[in-house]
Amino acid sequence: MLAQIDNIILEADSNVQEILEKFNFNFAKVNRVGNNATYQNTNGWEQEVTFSGYFILKELKELDPLKNVAFEKKPVWFVQKDSHYEVLISELTIRKNLFLKSGAFIKQGFDITLKRYFK
Repeated sequence: MLAQIDNIILEADSNVQEILEKFNFNFAKVNRVGNNATYQNTNGWEQEVTFSGYFILKELKELDPLKNVAFEKKPVWFVQKDSHYEVLISELTIRKNLFLKSGAFIKQGFDITLKRYFK
C-alpha cells in the first residue's frame, strides 16, 4: 500500500508518479520605520501532500470515489507507511491531453492535494 485516503487505497503499482510534501511555517511580517522588517513566529504550521500521476487509455472513473469524498468537504484519515493523520482534500485537478482527431483523449493526468487537518 502506497497510501490510504479515507477508505480508498492507493497501491504502490498504481499510476502515481510523484508525491510532494510541503510544510509552511507561519510568520507574521512586522514593518518597522527606519529599519528592515522583522518576522514574528505565529506558532502554527501547515502541511500539504500532493499526489500526481496519469492514466493512459483509461477512464478517470477510478478517481470517482475520491471525488465523492472530496465533495463531502469533511476531514478524512490519511495513512502512509510511517504516519497517519486527518486531512482535507483541498484540490483535485484533472488534465486531459494527447488528443485524437476525433476529439477523444488518450492520456489523463491528475493531482490530488491534501491539507493536514488540526482539531
